[in-house]
Amino acid sequence: MERTIPESARHVISPDEIFEIRRQYRVNIPGLHHGAYQRLWDKAMTGRSLRAAVKSKCLDCMCWQPTEVKLCTCVACPLFPYRPGQRRKRTPAPSETS
Repeated sequence: MERTIPESARHVISPDEIFEIRRQYRVNIPGLHHGAYQRLWDKAMTGRSLRAAVKSKCLDCMCWQPTEVKLCTCVACPLFPYRPGQRRKRTPAPSETS
């Protein structure tokens, strides 16, 4: 059975509304480090940098505090294994384990 959304409940956001929402969001990003957080967010919003997107979202979630990102305990977050500041554990090749 297909779910349908009543016409009265649908709201299409115009490109102008999207631009304004994003502009307002960017204004609220702290201007620390000579605007580094805004530049990171800008890079993420271009859609060309997955790393910038993950880092920006993690910083946003932790109120733009890099130390808090490293200390994050939200293991249910889908970005948890990819959060910045974590050393990747190298998995040994099968020939190295024997």
